[in-house]
Amino acid sequence: MRPMSFEILAGLTSEWAGLLPEGMIVDGPGHLLRMARSQFAHSWFDYEFMVTACLTGFQALEAAFRVVYSDAEKTPFRKLIRRAQNEGILPASIAELADAGAELRNSFSHPRTQVALTLGAAAPMLENTHRLVALLMAAAAERDARWRAQVSPGTAAEPASEQDGSSDARQAARMEERTFEPLTAEHLDCLADLADRDHEAFTRPAGRPEYRNRRAMTVLAQGAAQHYLDCLAGCDPRSCKGVKDLDIWTFYAAIPGTRFPAAKRETHADFGPSSLGRQAYDFAAAHTARERALGRRWAAYQGRRVDFLMRALPVPPGALH
Repeated sequence: MRPMSFEILAGLTSEWAGLLPEGMIVDGPGHLLRMARSQFAHSWFDYEFMVTACLTGFQALEAAFRVVYSDAEKTPFRKLIRRAQNEGILPASIAELADAGAELRNSFSHPRTQVALTLGAAAPMLENTHRLVALLMAAAAERDARWRAQVSPGTAAEPASEQDGSSDARQAARMEERTFEPLTAEHLDCLADLADRDHEAFTRPAGRPEYRNRRAMTVLAQGAAQHYLDCLAGCDPRSCKGVKDLDIWTFYAAIPGTRFPAAKRETHADFGPSSLGRQAYDFAAAHTARERALGRRWAAYQGRRVDFLMRALPVPPGALH
Protein backbone atom coordinates (compact mmCIF):
# COMPACT_ATOMS: atom_id res chain seq x y z
CA MET A 1 0.00 0.00 0.00
CA ARG A 2 1.48 3.31 -1.05
CA PRO A 3 1.69 6.13 1.51
CA MET A 4 -0.77 8.96 0.89
CA SER A 5 0.55 12.07 -0.84
CA PHE A 6 -0.60 15.29 -2.44
CA GLU A 7 -0.01 13.74 -5.87
CA ILE A 8 -2.37 10.85 -5.12
CA LEU A 9 -5.11 13.22 -3.96
CA ALA A 10 -4.59 15.41 -7.03
CA GLY A 11 -4.82 12.31 -9.21
CA LEU A 12 -8.22 11.51 -7.74
CA THR A 13 -9.45 15.01 -8.52
CA SER A 14 -8.32 14.63 -12.15
CA GLU A 15 -10.40 11.48 -12.44
CA TRP A 16 -13.45 13.33 -11.08
CA ALA A 17 -12.96 16.21 -13.50
CA GLY A 18 -13.08 13.66 -16.31
CA LEU A 19 -16.60 12.68 -15.25
CA LEU A 20 -18.00 16.07 -16.30
CA PRO A 21 -19.40 16.66 -19.83
CA GLU A 22 -16.78 17.81 -22.30
CA GLY A 23 -17.08 21.54 -22.87
CA MET A 24 -19.38 22.01 -19.87
CA ILE A 25 -20.52 25.61 -20.31
CA VAL A 26 -22.03 26.49 -16.94
CA ASP A 27 -19.58 28.53 -14.89
CA GLY A 28 -21.39 28.25 -11.53
CA PRO A 29 -21.36 24.47 -10.94
CA GLY A 30 -18.13 24.05 -12.88
CA HIS A 31 -16.22 26.66 -10.88
CA LEU A 32 -17.52 25.33 -7.58
CA LEU A 33 -16.46 21.79 -8.43
CA ARG A 34 -13.03 23.01 -9.45
CA MET A 35 -12.74 24.71 -6.06
CA ALA A 36 -13.89 21.54 -4.30
CA ARG A 37 -11.23 19.49 -6.09
CA SER A 38 -8.53 21.99 -5.15
CA GLN A 39 -9.61 21.95 -1.51
CA PHE A 40 -9.62 18.16 -1.48
CA ALA A 41 -6.09 17.93 -2.90
CA HIS A 42 -4.80 20.55 -0.46
CA SER A 43 -6.29 18.68 2.48
CA TRP A 44 -2.93 16.91 2.40
CA PHE A 45 -1.57 20.09 3.99
CA ASP A 46 -4.62 20.96 6.13
CA TYR A 47 -6.91 18.07 7.02
CA GLU A 48 -9.88 20.37 7.67
CA PHE A 49 -10.06 21.17 3.96
CA MET A 50 -11.60 17.72 3.50
CA VAL A 51 -14.91 18.95 4.98
CA THR A 52 -14.91 22.26 3.13
CA ALA A 53 -14.24 20.41 -0.13
CA CYS A 54 -17.35 18.27 0.37
CA LEU A 55 -19.42 21.32 1.35
CA THR A 56 -18.33 23.16 -1.80
CA GLY A 57 -19.18 20.08 -3.84
CA PHE A 58 -22.70 20.01 -2.39
CA GLN A 59 -23.04 23.73 -3.20
CA ALA A 60 -22.09 22.91 -6.80
CA LEU A 61 -24.79 20.23 -6.83
CA GLU A 62 -27.42 22.75 -5.74
CA ALA A 63 -26.15 25.24 -8.36
CA ALA A 64 -26.59 22.54 -11.03
CA PHE A 65 -30.20 21.97 -9.98
CA ARG A 66 -30.81 25.72 -10.28
CA VAL A 67 -29.39 25.67 -13.81
CA VAL A 68 -31.92 22.99 -14.73
CA TYR A 69 -34.73 24.85 -12.94
CA SER A 70 -33.85 28.49 -13.51
CA ASP A 71 -37.48 29.44 -12.88
CA ALA A 72 -37.31 28.16 -9.28
CA GLU A 73 -34.93 30.64 -7.73
CA LYS A 74 -36.41 30.44 -4.23
CA THR A 75 -37.44 26.78 -4.23
CA PRO A 76 -35.64 24.78 -1.51
CA PHE A 77 -32.88 22.46 -2.64
CA ARG A 78 -34.64 19.25 -1.61
CA LYS A 79 -37.84 20.23 -3.42
CA LEU A 80 -35.82 20.60 -6.61
CA ILE A 81 -34.52 17.07 -6.10
CA ARG A 82 -38.07 15.72 -5.79
CA ARG A 83 -39.09 17.69 -8.87
CA ALA A 84 -36.23 16.15 -10.87
CA GLN A 85 -37.31 12.69 -9.72
CA ASN A 86 -40.95 13.32 -10.61
CA GLU A 87 -39.96 14.56 -14.08
CA GLY A 88 -37.80 11.50 -14.71
CA ILE A 89 -34.46 13.33 -14.74
CA LEU A 90 -33.24 11.40 -11.70
CA PRO A 91 -34.07 7.75 -10.97
CA ALA A 92 -35.35 7.13 -7.44
CA SER A 93 -32.04 5.70 -6.23
CA ILE A 94 -30.06 8.65 -7.61
CA ALA A 95 -32.57 11.14 -6.18
CA GLU A 96 -32.09 9.48 -2.79
CA LEU A 97 -28.34 10.00 -3.14
CA ALA A 98 -28.86 13.67 -4.04
CA ASP A 99 -31.18 14.10 -1.08
CA ALA A 100 -28.50 12.70 1.22
CA GLY A 101 -26.13 15.29 -0.24
CA ALA A 102 -28.61 18.07 0.52
CA GLU A 103 -28.89 16.86 4.11
CA LEU A 104 -25.10 16.76 4.50
CA ARG A 105 -24.82 20.24 2.99
CA ASN A 106 -27.21 21.55 5.64
CA SER A 107 -25.29 19.75 8.36
CA PHE A 108 -21.90 21.04 7.20
CA SER A 109 -23.23 24.59 6.74
CA HIS A 110 -24.55 24.81 10.32
CA PRO A 111 -22.20 22.72 12.46
CA ARG A 112 -22.48 22.65 16.23
CA THR A 113 -18.88 21.58 16.53
CA GLN A 114 -15.89 20.90 14.32
CA VAL A 115 -16.66 18.31 11.63
CA ALA A 116 -14.04 15.87 10.43
CA LEU A 117 -14.09 13.41 7.54
CA THR A 118 -11.80 10.59 6.60
CA LEU A 119 -10.47 10.17 3.10
CA GLY A 120 -12.63 7.08 2.74
CA ALA A 121 -15.75 9.13 3.51
CA ALA A 122 -14.90 12.31 1.57
CA ALA A 123 -13.70 10.78 -1.70
CA PRO A 124 -16.96 8.93 -2.51
CA MET A 125 -18.96 12.06 -1.63
CA LEU A 126 -17.04 14.18 -4.13
CA GLU A 127 -17.04 11.51 -6.82
CA ASN A 128 -20.81 11.09 -6.54
CA THR A 129 -21.27 14.86 -6.53
CA HIS A 130 -19.40 15.09 -9.84
CA ARG A 131 -21.51 12.27 -11.30
CA LEU A 132 -24.73 13.98 -10.22
CA VAL A 133 -23.69 17.35 -11.64
CA ALA A 134 -22.74 15.65 -14.92
CA LEU A 135 -26.18 14.01 -15.06
CA LEU A 136 -27.95 17.30 -14.43
CA MET A 137 -25.87 19.21 -16.99
CA ALA A 138 -26.64 16.55 -19.59
CA ALA A 139 -30.35 16.93 -18.80
CA ALA A 140 -30.07 20.72 -19.15
CA ALA A 141 -28.28 20.40 -22.50
CA GLU A 142 -30.91 17.95 -23.78
CA ARG A 143 -33.70 20.28 -22.67
CA ASP A 144 -32.09 23.21 -24.46
CA ALA A 145 -31.71 21.16 -27.64
CA ARG A 146 -35.38 20.15 -27.56
CA TRP A 147 -36.42 23.73 -26.94
CA ARG A 148 -34.38 25.03 -29.88
CA ALA A 149 -35.84 22.38 -32.15
CA GLN A 150 -39.36 23.24 -31.00
CA VAL A 151 -39.16 27.02 -31.32
CA SER A 152 -37.25 27.40 -34.59
CA PRO A 153 -39.90 28.59 -37.05
CA GLY A 154 -39.35 28.60 -40.80
CA THR A 155 -40.19 32.17 -41.79
CA ALA A 156 -38.97 32.18 -45.36
CA ALA A 157 -41.74 32.24 -47.93
CA GLU A 158 -41.98 29.68 -50.73
CA PRO A 159 -39.68 31.01 -53.48
CA ALA A 160 -41.42 32.30 -56.60
CA SER A 161 -38.59 30.98 -58.73
CA GLU A 162 -35.38 29.06 -58.34
CA GLN A 163 -33.41 32.29 -58.63
CA ASP A 164 -35.52 34.07 -55.99
CA GLY A 165 -35.26 31.06 -53.70
CA SER A 166 -31.47 31.07 -53.96
CA SER A 167 -31.38 34.78 -53.11
CA ASP A 168 -33.69 34.29 -50.12
CA ALA A 169 -31.54 31.43 -48.85
CA ARG A 170 -28.35 33.50 -49.09
CA GLN A 171 -29.97 36.39 -47.26
CA ALA A 172 -31.31 34.13 -44.50
CA ALA A 173 -27.90 32.51 -44.03
CA ARG A 174 -25.74 35.64 -43.94
CA MET A 175 -24.17 36.54 -40.58
CA GLU A 176 -23.87 40.15 -39.46
CA GLU A 177 -23.71 41.76 -36.05
CA ARG A 178 -26.66 43.95 -37.02
CA THR A 179 -29.34 43.73 -39.67
CA PHE A 180 -30.83 46.78 -41.32
CA GLU A 181 -33.63 44.89 -43.01
CA PRO A 182 -37.08 46.23 -42.11
CA LEU A 183 -39.13 44.40 -39.49
CA THR A 184 -42.46 43.36 -40.96
CA ALA A 185 -45.84 42.21 -39.69
CA GLU A 186 -44.79 38.64 -40.55
CA HIS A 187 -41.78 38.98 -38.27
CA LEU A 188 -44.03 40.22 -35.46
CA ASP A 189 -46.35 37.24 -35.97
CA CYS A 190 -43.40 34.86 -35.56
CA LEU A 191 -42.26 36.69 -32.44
CA ALA A 192 -45.77 36.49 -31.00
CA ASP A 193 -45.77 32.73 -31.57
CA LEU A 194 -42.40 32.36 -29.84
CA ALA A 195 -43.64 34.49 -26.94
CA ASP A 196 -46.69 32.22 -26.60
CA ARG A 197 -44.40 29.20 -26.39
CA ASP A 198 -42.26 30.88 -23.74
CA HIS A 199 -45.41 31.73 -21.76
CA GLU A 200 -46.51 28.08 -21.99
CA ALA A 201 -43.11 26.94 -20.74
CA PHE A 202 -43.20 29.41 -17.82
CA THR A 203 -46.74 28.50 -16.76
CA ARG A 204 -46.53 24.74 -17.33
CA PRO A 205 -47.83 22.55 -14.46
CA ALA A 206 -44.31 21.99 -13.13
CA GLY A 207 -43.49 25.70 -13.48
CA ARG A 208 -45.65 28.67 -12.45
CA PRO A 209 -49.21 27.70 -13.44
CA GLU A 210 -50.64 30.40 -11.15
CA TYR A 211 -49.59 32.98 -13.78
CA ARG A 212 -51.21 31.24 -16.75
CA ASN A 213 -54.22 33.59 -16.83
CA ARG A 214 -52.38 36.66 -15.55
CA ARG A 215 -50.48 37.65 -18.71
CA ALA A 216 -51.13 41.36 -19.23
CA MET A 217 -49.19 42.11 -22.40
CA THR A 218 -46.20 41.11 -24.49
CA VAL A 219 -44.11 43.73 -26.26
CA LEU A 220 -41.17 44.03 -28.62
CA ALA A 221 -38.64 46.24 -26.83
CA GLN A 222 -35.35 48.11 -27.02
CA GLY A 223 -33.47 48.44 -30.31
CA ALA A 224 -35.72 46.13 -32.31
CA ALA A 225 -38.82 48.11 -31.29
CA GLN A 226 -37.15 51.38 -32.26
CA HIS A 227 -36.09 49.92 -35.61
CA TYR A 228 -39.65 48.75 -36.29
CA LEU A 229 -41.05 52.22 -35.52
CA ASP A 230 -38.39 53.94 -37.63
CA CYS A 231 -39.22 51.70 -40.61
CA LEU A 232 -42.94 52.26 -40.03
CA ALA A 233 -42.35 56.02 -40.13
CA GLY A 234 -40.74 55.68 -43.55
CA CYS A 235 -37.10 56.12 -42.52
CA ASP A 236 -34.41 54.53 -44.65
CA PRO A 237 -33.51 51.35 -42.71
CA ARG A 238 -29.82 51.89 -43.52
CA SER A 239 -29.89 55.22 -41.68
CA CYS A 240 -31.10 53.50 -38.50
CA LYS A 241 -29.06 51.70 -35.87
CA GLY A 242 -30.34 48.33 -37.02
CA VAL A 243 -31.08 45.24 -34.95
CA LYS A 244 -28.74 42.85 -33.16
CA ASP A 245 -31.11 40.61 -31.24
CA LEU A 246 -34.85 40.72 -30.63
CA ASP A 247 -35.98 41.50 -27.07
CA ILE A 248 -39.44 40.40 -25.97
CA TRP A 249 -40.85 41.46 -22.61
CA THR A 250 -43.91 39.78 -21.12
CA PHE A 251 -45.76 41.50 -18.30
CA TYR A 252 -47.98 39.72 -15.80
CA ALA A 253 -50.55 40.95 -13.33
CA ALA A 254 -48.79 40.69 -9.98
CA ILE A 255 -50.22 38.41 -7.31
CA PRO A 256 -50.74 40.71 -4.29
CA GLY A 257 -48.33 40.02 -1.47
CA THR A 258 -46.24 37.65 -3.61
CA ARG A 259 -42.77 38.29 -5.00
CA PHE A 260 -42.69 37.74 -8.76
CA PRO A 261 -40.56 34.60 -9.28
CA ALA A 262 -39.31 35.41 -12.78
CA ALA A 263 -37.85 38.88 -12.25
CA LYS A 264 -34.39 37.54 -13.10
CA ARG A 265 -35.53 34.97 -15.64
CA GLU A 266 -34.08 35.26 -19.13
CA THR A 267 -34.53 32.63 -21.82
CA HIS A 268 -33.50 32.55 -25.46
CA ALA A 269 -34.82 31.14 -28.71
CA ASP A 270 -33.79 30.92 -32.33
CA PHE A 271 -35.92 33.13 -34.60
CA GLY A 272 -35.14 30.83 -37.49
CA PRO A 273 -34.29 31.57 -41.14
CA SER A 274 -35.60 34.93 -42.33
CA SER A 275 -34.64 38.11 -44.13
CA LEU A 276 -33.11 39.29 -40.84
CA GLY A 277 -30.23 36.88 -41.35
CA ARG A 278 -28.13 35.40 -38.57
CA GLN A 279 -26.36 37.19 -35.75
CA ALA A 280 -22.56 37.30 -35.69
CA TYR A 281 -20.76 37.16 -32.33
CA ASP A 282 -17.41 38.66 -31.34
CA PHE A 283 -15.80 35.84 -29.36
CA ALA A 284 -12.70 37.97 -28.73
CA ALA A 285 -14.83 40.37 -26.69
CA ALA A 286 -16.08 37.62 -24.35
CA HIS A 287 -14.78 38.07 -20.80
CA THR A 288 -15.59 34.63 -19.36
CA ALA A 289 -15.74 31.04 -20.49
CA ARG A 290 -19.50 31.16 -20.04
CA GLU A 291 -19.83 34.14 -22.40
CA ARG A 292 -17.73 32.35 -25.02
CA ALA A 293 -19.76 29.15 -24.65
CA LEU A 294 -23.06 31.01 -24.93
CA GLY A 295 -21.76 32.81 -27.99
CA ARG A 296 -20.89 29.48 -29.61
CA ARG A 297 -24.35 28.13 -28.81
CA TRP A 298 -26.12 31.19 -30.19
CA ALA A 299 -23.89 31.30 -33.27
CA ALA A 300 -25.33 27.89 -34.19
CA TYR A 301 -28.83 29.40 -34.42
CA GLN A 302 -30.41 29.50 -37.86
CA GLY A 303 -31.62 33.05 -37.29
CA ARG A 304 -31.32 35.96 -34.89
CA ARG A 305 -31.46 35.40 -31.17
CA VAL A 306 -34.69 36.20 -29.36
CA ASP A 307 -34.39 37.12 -25.66
CA PHE A 308 -37.39 36.72 -23.35
CA LEU A 309 -37.69 38.68 -20.12
CA MET A 310 -40.55 39.07 -17.65
CA ARG A 311 -41.85 41.51 -15.08
CA ALA A 312 -44.97 41.86 -12.92
CA LEU A 313 -47.19 44.95 -12.88
CA PRO A 314 -49.40 46.12 -9.99
CA VAL A 315 -52.60 45.64 -12.01
CA PRO A 316 -55.45 43.13 -11.80
CA PRO A 317 -55.75 40.38 -14.43
CA GLY A 318 -57.33 41.66 -17.64
CA ALA A 319 -56.72 45.30 -16.82
CA LEU A 320 -54.69 45.99 -19.97
CA HIS A 321 -56.85 44.07 -22.48
